[in-house]
Amino acid sequence: MKRNSKNKFFSFLIVIAMLLGVFAILPMTASALPITPDPTKVPAETIYVGGVELGLGQYVKNGETTATTGEPAEDATGFAWYTPAGTLLLVDYTYQGRGYEYSSGNYALVYSTGTLYVALGGENTLKQTSSHNMGIYTVGALQIGNIGTLTIEGDNCGCLYSNNEIIFVEDLGKVYLKSTGNATAINSYDNDEDGVDEEGIIVNGGDIYVETFYPISDLTINYGALTVSSSQYPLSKVPDISNYDGDYTLTVSENKDGSNPTTYNQDTITTFDIDKITDYKYLRLAPPAKTVINSVSVSDIDLPEIGESFVYPDETALTYGGEYIVVGCWIEKYTGTEWIYLEDTEVIEHSVKYRYVLTLRPNAGYTFPEEMVDDNVMINGKDGVVLMTFPDDAFTTMVEVALEFAYEAPVTDYGITIAKKNGTETVGVLITPENCTDVLGDGTVSFDPTTNTLTLNNYVYNGEGWGGDDVPCAIMADFPAEGLTIVLAGTNSITVSGVSGSEFAGMVFFGEGDLTIKGNGSLVINAGTHGIVLVECSGRIKIDSGNIDITTTEAMSVGILALDFVMTSGSLKITTQMIGVGTPNEDGIHVNGGEVEIDTTMGGYAFVYVDFEHMTFNPVKPDLSNYIGDYNMTAGINADGSDATDFNEVYLNSYKYVKVEPTHVHNHGTAWESDANEHWNECSCGDKANKAAHTDSNNDGKCDACEYQMSATPNNPDDPNNAPDDPNEDKDGLGTGAVVGIVLGSVAVVGIGGFALVWFVIKKKKWSDLVAVFKKK
Repeated sequence: MKRNSKNKFFSFLIVIAMLLGVFAILPMTASALPITPDPTKVPAETIYVGGVELGLGQYVKNGETTATTGEPAEDATGFAWYTPAGTLLLVDYTYQGRGYEYSSGNYALVYSTGTLYVALGGENTLKQTSSHNMGIYTVGALQIGNIGTLTIEGDNCGCLYSNNEIIFVEDLGKVYLKSTGNATAINSYDNDEDGVDEEGIIVNGGDIYVETFYPISDLTINYGALTVSSSQYPLSKVPDISNYDGDYTLTVSENKDGSNPTTYNQDTITTFDIDKITDYKYLRLAPPAKTVINSVSVSDIDLPEIGESFVYPDETALTYGGEYIVVGCWIEKYTGTEWIYLEDTEVIEHSVKYRYVLTLRPNAGYTFPEEMVDDNVMINGKDGVVLMTFPDDAFTTMVEVALEFAYEAPVTDYGITIAKKNGTETVGVLITPENCTDVLGDGTVSFDPTTNTLTLNNYVYNGEGWGGDDVPCAIMADFPAEGLTIVLAGTNSITVSGVSGSEFAGMVFFGEGDLTIKGNGSLVINAGTHGIVLVECSGRIKIDSGNIDITTTEAMSVGILALDFVMTSGSLKITTQMIGVGTPNEDGIHVNGGEVEIDTTMGGYAFVYVDFEHMTFNPVKPDLSNYIGDYNMTAGINADGSDATDFNEVYLNSYKYVKVEPTHVHNHGTAWESDANEHWNECSCGDKANKAAHTDSNNDGKCDACEYQMSATPNNPDDPNNAPDDPNEDKDGLGTGAVVGIVLGSVAVVGIGGFALVWFVIKKKKWSDLVAVFKKK
């Protein structure tokens, strides 16, 4: 873990630095820079840069003539900073002029009274405008490093001059030294008279280009590349390459511009006459050309999920080509204006844009191109992006790539999906707060989350169903402990047509709580293996009202499957090939009211208790002990019920047809119905009782029993003028006792309700798998 953290930290700093055009991080101390001062060589307390005196811990910006004490800002560029540790950090620094007059008439663009360590960031340029003067002049040793560039030029200019060694360190970028006129562009001369030979030019890295008049001497090349051109000859003597690290090539030309060159590698170098090196005007010693890596593909990255923090991976567990390695990785998040580093303690959130960043370094013999395009980057099989390319040294380019990712906000839904035909295909519409008032946009399905009530209002579906790898169906729901209520309104129809031999259902439900179906509408289900199924639900299915008709057609199909089944009202008809109503509870089927009619092709399977311990299917008589009112139960061996007679439990195993229905008992009540001649009590079914002719024993003009108005005035037989009115006679005005007869009718209200079923995930499984789930109960 620590190693990965270091790799991540290292790569992260590189990215920030390169964004600023700097390899070394600006606010860090010099101890973190690639050039670490030699403790045996004390750096000068004071140096001069562009004519400005800098003490330790001071910097000067481009174009300024005074020093500032402190550190440059993190995003600063265009400065020269003499760090507290004694390293001169140049970051996109430019200066053109004479510089500091270190002795009478002698100037240097950068001057040091002692040892000087120069670290390069970005592109730096020094131009000496006064002829026969210096670029960088140090009384002590001079070291130049860091992956940046430095250009020094001038007329008759000693671009680099040291009274001690000049060392180009490992991992250096490019250095261009150009002296026109009659001068030596780079010179090391030991004149401290301490008896120790400390002169010499040592190349340990970088790609150095030198244009000089007088040749270079005392040259050692241990790694990197040196190109020298001269109008006379570039080197005064043979360089020491005895300790060169790795392969190299030597290219020489008699032309200063390097045209018509001759190139030798280590296999052919023996044919080169080294003693004739002064015959050439152009010489380049460098590592062999590297193979360019044109594409990147990294896979097996384990992206953190929502709520997880970033865990640094073992880079060796990632999959990538043999041309490069992963040397660092981290995650950044986008704030809306910038990308920032994601701390270890932060977790991934939804609706935030992230990117997984990888630093890739080429293996030996390879390099990335200086410009790489996004089209050539694949990460985890997806298109990646190139953040930047930057030098690893003068000959090798590293690359920073990233995979951007984000997680959408979790969809707020109610766990209910409704199938809908979209042209010839079926889509599953998830019920959300946004669409719950009109789920399908046609007024046929709505959901009230406050009561967990799903209303079907003339919902019609006819297709192959929805469900992905699960059992295709028209309605699939995962309801909470509070349960789910389905209200039926109007005429609803579900037809799910699947491939014969596969599983396809009308409705599939998951979750806790009860499923209740009610309403004054109807529902017809035609499916293959299941009509209504409750999958691993701890509640029951209750039908409180409504008219439900279920048909299942597959060989081992079931109408309703549930842990418990209760019917209180309404009507339910099931036509199936195997089980009408099934439950894993021996006493789990209760008919407390309403009408249930079941047709099966297998005798004894209208109501079934499945004993999973012994793997038996046992026909049962439903519990009718709580049936409200009188009922009649009939059964027959013929599935169509043509031979149905009173149910006899002796023949339970043979019955393919079973019907439970309420028996009507007349209730005539005490209210009187009447016509001109008779009165009676009437049942809601229309049956009449206590029919009798009207009588008026007290001669008050009304029937003694029902108070039907028999005449307009009381009947006095002694008064010849008080004869009873003719009931068929029309009169312009009726007396206050005139009455209009009222006929009362009764209305039967039919509800449609619920259904559900209990069964564990039916994912590409057959009846045996379904049975196995009930066994767990």
